[in-house]
Amino acid sequence: MRPFKSFCCDSLEILDCAENSLEKLDLSNLQNLTFISAKENQLREINANSPKITYLDISKQFIDKNADVNIEQILNNPDNYSLDDLLKIGKKDIKGIDEELKDKLIKLVEEKSKKGKRNFSPEENKERQNQIQTSILNIKTYWASKRITNLSLADILGKDWEKDFADKTNMVV
Repeated sequence: MRPFKSFCCDSLEILDCAENSLEKLDLSNLQNLTFISAKENQLREINANSPKITYLDISKQFIDKNADVNIEQILNNPDNYSLDDLLKIGKKDIKGIDEELKDKLIKLVEEKSKKGKRNFSPEENKERQNQIQTSILNIKTYWASKRITNLSLADILGKDWEKDFADKTNMVV
């Protein structure tokens, strides 16, 4: 949570605190404010009571009221979520989330990633095998087209490079 509380700025007339991830804005003691731009924050609470305000912009507040609940739901039921599910969580999904919840989520991802290879459904396995085969073919094609050296990929990467590549993606080729 990032609050903003002003003090010792009695003569301040213009305040631009846009794009700062602020959740609270307390300007109650700034009686000379005429211009306030607090757009693109995460404001849940604002206290501005200057009688001189002629401009106030609090547009585009990025607040997901369910975000804390969703992250708490994941943390309370971690077995219901795969590593893939967790890896789909992006910056937008955690914007405005309490730092403690973010830390717990990071630890959960670390724990799940240490458990070893991921289990995929047969459909996902087939799709991933196709992706890996396509990637290997693309690597071979690129290598052949560049003719960087007379050595083959196997000469440089080892005879089992395709298997090693697949292993790193938790698949069998």
